[in-house]
Amino acid sequence: MRLTGAAVLVLAGLLAGLSAEERLRAAVRRREGLGLMLERMAFELERFKTTLPALFGMLAGQLEGEAGALCRRTAESLTAPDRRPMADIWADATAPLPEAERAILAPLGHVLGRYGADEQRRALESARAAMERAESEAGLALQRNGRMYVGVPAAAAAVLAVLLL
Repeated sequence: MRLTGAAVLVLAGLLAGLSAEERLRAAVRRREGLGLMLERMAFELERFKTTLPALFGMLAGQLEGEAGALCRRTAESLTAPDRRPMADIWADATAPLPEAERAILAPLGHVLGRYGADEQRRALESARAAMERAESEAGLALQRNGRMYVGVPAAAAAVLAVLLL
């Protein structure tokens, strides 16, 4: 019975570590998707002068994960009958994102649909560059700390299990 408890304790430590590593992987995927969204937005606005409701509706169907959900929330709000300002719509749409991503995307709410195509493109490119830096940082953190996030909790749980036996 004691060995079963020790094994469960070690397994719990391993699962906690794997969960922490997955959060790092999710941050990399989320930032990659948001960067792709920003790249496509800049392209569509520059080349085709796509209206914002059409742009977000199109991207909602093309993108997955948080980027797709962000585009869906924005498209729904833009087509709602209440006609709220874009800054408010964007703030609400980005609210579910973690603070780091929200901070990068927040300035776009005051630019999109308000200024000319060149200003919007510059703002999108600036946000995309910042998102790529954040993605790179998250990737490096995963590379450096991923194994540690798994190993340390598992090892600590193993030591605790030995002490309890």
